[in-house]
Amino acid sequence: MSYTIPEQQVNEALFSFLQSIYLFEQRELDMFGVDWGEVYMMQLLLRQPGMRISELSSRMKVKDFVTSRTVTKLANAGLLQRIASTKDKRVVEVYITDAGKAKIASIEKFNYAAVSANFEHISKEQLLLLMNTIGQLDKLLNLQPNGG
Repeated sequence: MSYTIPEQQVNEALFSFLQSIYLFEQRELDMFGVDWGEVYMMQLLLRQPGMRISELSSRMKVKDFVTSRTVTKLANAGLLQRIASTKDKRVVEVYITDAGKAKIASIEKFNYAAVSANFEHISKEQLLLLMNTIGQLDKLLNLQPNGG
């Protein structure tokens, strides 16, 4: 079944979404000293340790030099490390460190507390629908988050 929503309503909803996400990212940057690109990179490496720069670049949809610069910044901060591959010493793999894992855990703990403190303002049905919708934003926005 196909639905139509007026363009202005979609534009206003997307602006509201953009504003919320922007302010949310700024709060994380202020509190934890990492931006969302850096958080996303660490989250990717939690889920798939040992990725190469080119793999990270593909998943993040940025140029290799951007990824390399971010890896260097996070490595200098002790959050990531580069390790030569055991299969081919010319290949460098990137891993999240224990400090990086702790940073992600603190961000997630803070975010869960911030979100769950407001559960009472939304009905259980609305909350479950919202969580489901958030999980499918890539489809709604026609994105391919897995490097596709």
